[in-house]
Amino acid sequence: MVSGLEDACRNLKLTDVKLKVIVFDDDGSDERMEQIALCLYGQFLTEKSFSSKAMKSVFCNIWKLDKGVVICDVNDNLICFQMFASTDKEFVLYEGPWSFDWKILLLKEITSMEIPSEVKIYDSPIWLKAYDLPAKKHTIVFAHCLGKQLGTFVSYKATTMFGVDMSLCFRVDIDITKPLRRGVNVMGDTSLIWVRIKYVKLPEFSYGCEILDHVVKGCDIMSLNVAQKDLQYRD
Repeated sequence: MVSGLEDACRNLKLTDVKLKVIVFDDDGSDERMEQIALCLYGQFLTEKSFSSKAMKSVFCNIWKLDKGVVICDVNDNLICFQMFASTDKEFVLYEGPWSFDWKILLLKEITSMEIPSEVKIYDSPIWLKAYDLPAKKHTIVFAHCLGKQLGTFVSYKATTMFGVDMSLCFRVDIDITKPLRRGVNVMGDTSLIWVRIKYVKLPEFSYGCEILDHVVKGCDIMSLNVAQKDLQYRD
């Protein structure tokens, strides 16, 4: 189907009139730009179909936004979430990751000139916890350092402890096309320290290749019937 469409497009003969370029200088009203600023694009990390009606009902019930939300299907697996308050938008954007039927929802802010058919979202902000750290490493500076190794640092959750807490909690934009990392080697005062990483509210993913953008059934490694004990990840 795609190949036939591409062939048809190549065979199109356009006249000078059809090739004429329209110049439109209007950048939109202030009101329109304010509306766009409160919108998010969303894509589900799945190749399977899902019930759009059920998805909209689930998120409206989960979020319970003060000013409400309008959820609109833009095209195949591209959804627009229209909020009506900046606090509601920030909650949806930063308090995830959200999922529906074990399918993670990838979100991004909308710019005014994006072409919907070209929108691809490749990262997702996920809360991480770093365990077994020396006391002096429980800082936002060290969280930022770890975050740069695992993705793009987003934020840090301050602890109420003044000494050593169970874990260091921080948020990172994770590239869904790259394998997840179980930890990071850090040079301590006298030796290497293995910082163990756990992922919070992680959606379904492949335990074989450790990549978020497909699950067990789509993993070449899992198709080889690798023993559970030999996998880097488990439930």
